[in-house]
Amino acid sequence: MRPDLRGVWLGPALVALTAITALRIAALALTPMDLFVDEAQYWLWGQDLAFGYYSKPPLIAWLIRAVTELAGSDAPFWVRLPGPLLHMATALLLGAIAARLWSPRAALFTALAYATLPMVGVASLLISTDSVMFPFLAAALLLWLQTAERGRPATAIAAGVCLGLALLAKYAAIYFLIGAVIAPLLSPAARVRPGLALLALLAFAATIAPNIWWNVANGFSTLEHTLDNADWVRDPAARVSLSPAEAGVFLGEQLAVFGPVLFGGLVALTLSTLRRRTGAPVPLLLAFTLPALAVVTAQAFLSGAYANWAASAYLAGTVAVVPWLLARARTWLAISFALNGALCLALPFAAIFADRLSLGNPDHLLLSRYIGQAELSRQIIAEAEAEGLHTIVARNRDVLADLFYTGRDAGLSYRAEPQPGRPQHHYALKFPWTRPARRCAAGQPGRRARLHPRRPAADHHPRPRQLAGQDHHPVARARGLLGLGFHPAQLADHPPFLGRHRLHRQPHRGDKRHVLQPRICLHLGQRHRPGQRPHRPDIHAVPARILGGAVRVALGADLDNPDDLLADVRMVEEPQIADLHGAHMVAGLVVAHPAPFLAHVTLGDLRIPAPDIGLRLEQPVCHQPITRFHSVTLTLSNSPAAA
Repeated sequence: MRPDLRGVWLGPALVALTAITALRIAALALTPMDLFVDEAQYWLWGQDLAFGYYSKPPLIAWLIRAVTELAGSDAPFWVRLPGPLLHMATALLLGAIAARLWSPRAALFTALAYATLPMVGVASLLISTDSVMFPFLAAALLLWLQTAERGRPATAIAAGVCLGLALLAKYAAIYFLIGAVIAPLLSPAARVRPGLALLALLAFAATIAPNIWWNVANGFSTLEHTLDNADWVRDPAARVSLSPAEAGVFLGEQLAVFGPVLFGGLVALTLSTLRRRTGAPVPLLLAFTLPALAVVTAQAFLSGAYANWAASAYLAGTVAVVPWLLARARTWLAISFALNGALCLALPFAAIFADRLSLGNPDHLLLSRYIGQAELSRQIIAEAEAEGLHTIVARNRDVLADLFYTGRDAGLSYRAEPQPGRPQHHYALKFPWTRPARRCAAGQPGRRARLHPRRPAADHHPRPRQLAGQDHHPVARARGLLGLGFHPAQLADHPPFLGRHRLHRQPHRGDKRHVLQPRICLHLGQRHRPGQRPHRPDIHAVPARILGGAVRVALGADLDNPDDLLADVRMVEEPQIADLHGAHMVAGLVVAHPAPFLAHVTLGDLRIPAPDIGLRLEQPVCHQPITRFHSVTLTLSNSPAAA
């Protein structure tokens, strides 16, 4: 039997993987990209170590905390540094599996193929739960095969612990158990004695027990979020809404996740296995590959799925496909290395020049979702400090995530505006704003709204003034609220009257698009398609079902800014409008999908980006049927109807 981590394949693999990893680390040191919302949230979790968190298991938070403590810095570089190192370790572990099941030559190609996968190239420039899960999942598979071969209790315990750590990184590691049950039925090499299997299972259970305890103590918060993310909690209708198109889209997206040649090879390998035309290792490896793909494809068929939800399948999938192509179709394997390798080299440079990389229009950056959020937070913090505020309240998760990270040393308090029902995100769960009993003073156009506390009781201290965010696109909300004087044409698409011209605007999410804009993006999540349900109905209204759709935002635009007030000659004066929807405002509700009736009748609800005239009212005159109600924040204190 060949050694697993020694032999002719290991030296060349280490040299190549070190070079690839060094390039990725250099890109992390030079990139101007801000932490993405998830990355900032993982960092915040690490500041309060626990056995579980709102939406994910705890291992990623522990890892980030350990690295930043050792480095003595919370800079984005150190937060993301584990990513490329973990993928290098995963590549070596997969090479060891290939050396055991195939040959040293296959091990070298397997390690290099994994390191150049599109999903690995992207994930190596970020920090994600997949990146943390992969090395432990690969180690669990290697140790499980060693347990089947050697029958050692220590190896079985180590396999269970590694699988438990993988699950503490991401719950998708649970698919491994399905493979461990199916594989012995297909291959003798995966048959483990019952006593050893039980020992591994006990080690696995002991490893994940703290997280299970945390979930029990916190009302199964993480589990509920996981089911909710799959539309199984808050949207019962989604469970019976069959969508073959969504399943087809998900499978098509796997071409970008695994690479077109390798995914095609996986399909061909599966068909050959069904015809009993493959060698012994293949059925074993497919047992650890196909269950995840099958489950997530079924999820996509029922209610949609993100492209990376089946990423764990491609660990064993790489070990199965690459040696098979090496023996059967070397030309196709060479094409795969050429395509994936080119992308592998391009992505670090894309990260380095993220603030300049665009398709023609310099205002439309390819990686815009990673640029500008920290600057926005600094503007909000500076304005709050200038006003003498102590607390910033926002509803939007993206804004809160970066405020906590960018403003970690600002000495301010950040709170999430409470919403009806269960908490919508981690900040609403751990940092809710307890609304004090106050009266609102109506602001004037061009002036910022302020909350004036009532006279405090003798045994209470006055609470700090609050700066409340709204549920707009983060940039649009901050500019409107803080009165920074940007032209409204540069803001996101706001109802009612759908703004003015949209020639300078971008969708308010990086993975969405306006009509007639190309569907080219590096984001591996869901793209905006005709008839697609909104990903987050508490923020996004239902996209239009004609002409490809356009993203709309839940609330109307403010009149705080003089530019907004006087931008159009046809601006309707506030008092004339306030009387038309006073009852709506008194009720404290905002319709999630508003648009004036006349806009639909006379303009046909146009969505094509082009110059047009808008009234920019704070509230719509007429309303379409609602998709969701929202409580109103400080926006109402600026409204004449609230006076």
